[in-house]
Amino acid sequence: AADNIEHNKYHDCKQSYYHIRKLSDELCREHNLSVIIPGAQRGRKYEKWQSDQNGSAWKTQIRKDINFCFKSASTYEEFLLLMRAKGYEIKGETFEEGAAKYISFRPLDKERFVRGSTRSLGKEYTKERIKERIERKRERKAVIPKRDYSARRLIDTSDEKFRSSPGLQRWAAIENLKIAAQSYNEVGSLAELEHKIAVKTEAGKSAKQSVVELEHRIKDLAEIIKYAQQYKDNRSYHIGYKKAKNPDAYFRRYESQIILYGGARRMLEQAGINLKGLNVDKLKAEYQELMKQKSELTSTYKKCEKEVQSLNRKLENLNQYLGQTQPDPVQAQQTKNRNHSL
Repeated sequence: AADNIEHNKYHDCKQSYYHIRKLSDELCREHNLSVIIPGAQRGRKYEKWQSDQNGSAWKTQIRKDINFCFKSASTYEEFLLLMRAKGYEIKGETFEEGAAKYISFRPLDKERFVRGSTRSLGKEYTKERIKERIERKRERKAVIPKRDYSARRLIDTSDEKFRSSPGLQRWAAIENLKIAAQSYNEVGSLAELEHKIAVKTEAGKSAKQSVVELEHRIKDLAEIIKYAQQYKDNRSYHIGYKKAKNPDAYFRRYESQIILYGGARRMLEQAGINLKGLNVDKLKAEYQELMKQKSELTSTYKKCEKEVQSLNRKLENLNQYLGQTQPDPVQAQQTKNRNHSL
């Protein structure tokens, strides 16, 4: 029970228990799991506890019915509908201004209502808490990702382990049915699937070609910006050289700047740039816009390639499942090796 690094001994006491419970509650909240609230069942007499265990107390039955309807309902309104279907009369269930503070339930065989309050049924049975619990339950369900069977390949049942095991054969048959059913449900028909593949393939090729063309334009524009900046930075030296009383001395002093200006001007004129209206900031803005277009088109063609890969897998699955083609063992092994390398 000792730490081999700092040599501290672990002490099991109430403080340790409270600390562990706090960490557990924090982890549960981070992952949208329920947190047990301590003290909810304290302070009850043995007779009350015994009656609750036997189910004889009618408030206990109300709690059980609320819990049952809560588990079955996906919205607060659906919960109220299920409770009324069980024969309960409900009042004070709304939240608008002027509504009753507490929700109240009355079973068919009782004369009076029971409030959904902390004192009567418990703090987990107020209308605010019931609605909150239902919404949190729906959020937790939304967080759990739906299993995508259509993204998987059909299971090859020709292996020896499947032939010798009826249980594995049944499992593989069910899994393959799920894969084929979800693939067919998503695409509609084989003709529609082949059409989607053709459209996505063409869209991906077109986007990729546009990216190539943009890259050429971006490269040329980058060169123009470089010479434009060079022209702008050294133009004053050229003007000074023209106005100098001693041009030779001025040239020897600023030779590199004057040569850079001349080279930049020559390159810009060859590129067909109008030097009178030269605006470096405008050229830089155009460059940023081209880079943005390139990023969007790159994302488009990569997305198309990914979708085409997924659609081809669905087409292959459906063809194999419908018996139109047989799985290629060489291709399957190559795919398996590629997946392992990834």
